[in-house]
Amino acid sequence: MEKLPSLFEPASGMQAPQQSTLRWSDIGRFLRRYAFVILIVFSTTVLGTYATLSLLTEQYDTSAEILVKMGRENLDPPPTVRNQNVLSAGLRREEVMSEIQLLSSRSIVEAAVNEIGLEAFKDKRTVPQDLLGRIKYYAKAAIRTVKDQYKEALYALNLSKRLSDQEAAVAEVSERLGVVYQKDTDVIALQLRMASPELARRILNGVLSHYMISRIQLRQNGNINEFFDEETDRLRSSLADSERALADWKLNHQLSSTHDQKAALIQQINGLIADRNSTDREIRSIRQEIETSKSITARAPETVRMSRQEVSNPSLDALKQRLVTLQSEQAKLLSKFPADSPTAIANSSEIARIKDLINTEAGTRTGSETIQINPVRQDLIKAQETNQIRLAGLESKAAVQATQIASLRSELARLETADLRLSQLERQKQIDEAQYVGTLRRRQEAEVSKKLDLSRISNVTIIAPPASTFEPVYPRKLFMMGIALALGLVLGIGLSLLLAYMDDTVYDERQLEAVLGLPCLGTVTATGSAISPS
Repeated sequence: MEKLPSLFEPASGMQAPQQSTLRWSDIGRFLRRYAFVILIVFSTTVLGTYATLSLLTEQYDTSAEILVKMGRENLDPPPTVRNQNVLSAGLRREEVMSEIQLLSSRSIVEAAVNEIGLEAFKDKRTVPQDLLGRIKYYAKAAIRTVKDQYKEALYALNLSKRLSDQEAAVAEVSERLGVVYQKDTDVIALQLRMASPELARRILNGVLSHYMISRIQLRQNGNINEFFDEETDRLRSSLADSERALADWKLNHQLSSTHDQKAALIQQINGLIADRNSTDREIRSIRQEIETSKSITARAPETVRMSRQEVSNPSLDALKQRLVTLQSEQAKLLSKFPADSPTAIANSSEIARIKDLINTEAGTRTGSETIQINPVRQDLIKAQETNQIRLAGLESKAAVQATQIASLRSELARLETADLRLSQLERQKQIDEAQYVGTLRRRQEAEVSKKLDLSRISNVTIIAPPASTFEPVYPRKLFMMGIALALGLVLGIGLSLLLAYMDDTVYDERQLEAVLGLPCLGTVTATGSAISPS
């Protein structure tokens, strides 16, 4: 059979209406139809929660607070303590943890449980007279019986260890006891949650009492002073050795202020490097001058003419006289012979040759000449010698500067190594000094604490004795009932919506139109389980 669409679902295979509107009448009909379901689920949830809360054992919180101070404002400290300023006020983290460990130690809890007695931890219940009380009593008894049988099963299967009554009581108190340090204060709070507030107060009083006794006994341990004396002597000797080693190292390596010494060495090295660079530049300049001077000297003559006297050239005069003679003879020959005669031609040739000689011959000749050594060349040679001497001096100076720089750098490296070792020695001295001062302070504090404890003066004060809450803190009945009310209503409506979603009954004409896909001209009303059209 095909499933019909429910109130909140259109029929499958049919076209959904263009606009679906949920009317208040639909909601009213839904609530009337499923009111019984909602009421049953709501009532079951609320009543179940109430029954569960009624069967739970009510728990009360019991708390106490103590104030722990390291300083003793009501007692003058010893002069040694006052001078070295080692008396402290306030708690250190190590001291807080020590006090908390002592308060929550098993020995303190066992002592408090043994003092109260195991009879106080036994379950003492009486049967109530009213009917509701009897029901709750027997229900809880049944639950306890189930728990006991479950524990026996675990014991039989060797999955859990059977504890004695004393061990069970100590384990329960240790598990429920909380010791908390109040941040940014010197207060330590003790908290204990149990069903019996009276028993919880007795337990906390016993814990505080035995804590005070144990604390005094621990602080009166005589071996502590001997240990501190031996440790102080050993650390004092170690500190003296560290100081002696530091002083010897400074003396042997001539260390005063290593930072200033290194700064002075670095300044000297930088100055020498600057001087060395200047010397190298001067050496290069002088070498260039020497090379230039040698080049000029090589081109300069060794001697120069100082003076010269000019006289007439006798050869030129002889040639001129010979020319006049030949010209006279030429005139005589031309008067006797023709110009093309061999004699005339030979004489003309001689005249031409003489003229050429006259043209090539200088008019004057050097009569006397004075020569001397070239002074410029001599000056250049002297400048070269001077520069060679300067160059040798500068090279020697550069070598000395290089040696000084290497020596200073070696000294700086030695000083760096010595400073590193000096830092290690100073750090070791600081460590030894801190250990010595800390041990000395703790020894003096132990002496002061012992005197105060022997005088019954303690730095622990109970500022809030054990007190229980007026109302049980567990279970939170109002809170749980409020949640149960809201949860029951939500679960009832949710189950009703699920039932409505799974219901395929047609209840009105809109669902009928959705099923048939045809307009409905009448109205549909549901009477019981039948549908009657009208």
